[in-house]
Amino acid sequence: MTVSDSDPEGDKPPHPGVVFPPPLLFVGGFGLGWIVHREYPQPQMSDKWLFYGEAIGSVCIGVGLAIMLWGILTFFLNHTAILPNRPASGLVNTGPYKFTRNPMYLGLTLAYSGGCFALSTLWPFVFLPLVLWILVRWVIRREERYLDSAFGDRYRAYAEKVRRFI
Repeated sequence: MTVSDSDPEGDKPPHPGVVFPPPLLFVGGFGLGWIVHREYPQPQMSDKWLFYGEAIGSVCIGVGLAIMLWGILTFFLNHTAILPNRPASGLVNTGPYKFTRNPMYLGLTLAYSGGCFALSTLWPFVFLPLVLWILVRWVIRREERYLDSAFGDRYRAYAEKVRRFI
């Protein structure tokens, strides 16, 4: 049963109302950081530190993508919408959602951070707080309001038990 089917009066929103794909925030923030990096590069690190940065970055990217894909797969297996402009057919609290309410965004944040290390540029880190602020304000809060209206006490109990990120 979809959320819209459960409310014949139409009082509940049909979906969270997010009008853009949230990964674009991360792409935009990283791209802006990369542009600044090209204009104002940091001093080059020694080869030893570059190796460690690449290794740490690769691990962060891999772990971030794995968490994100785990979240997507969990939504897929629970037959609910992955895109935030579609109605949720159920409240998912299994898989990574037992540990974080936003594993896809957590994974994107880890991958973004890993990209900074792997490419040896700190400028995108400067824009990461802005990316996360926009994400919380314009995406996550909308999703949370929607889930609260769609699932009520079940969602509130879940939100009390599981943190927004980690």
